[in-house]
Amino acid sequence: MRIGTYRHRITIQTQTTARDAAGALVPGTWATHATRWANVHAIAGGEAPQAAQLKNTRSYSIAMRYLSTVTEQMRISWDSKVLQIISIVPDETKTEMVITATEVR
Repeated sequence: MRIGTYRHRITIQTQTTARDAAGALVPGTWATHATRWANVHAIAGGEAPQAAQLKNTRSYSIAMRYLSTVTEQMRISWDSKVLQIISIVPDETKTEMVITATEVR
């Protein structure tokens, strides 16, 4: 993919952990892991049941240069949206990768 096709600025975030009063690990805030240029486009939309209600969902495909430290436990912030990473597929030469993510509402 040519560099000019990466026209969206995304922030990849990782969840921090903290210890509660009892010393147990609890999820903390989300911190910036990396900020990259990418090509983001919607690939599907629909409704999914959640807590006895139907919620609108939207899936996105995010193409970007390969970054080995990105995992499915991270999320992406883009255009005031929060996207939960579902899958990461690098190309054969590990120069680019495609992330599938679902919008968190």
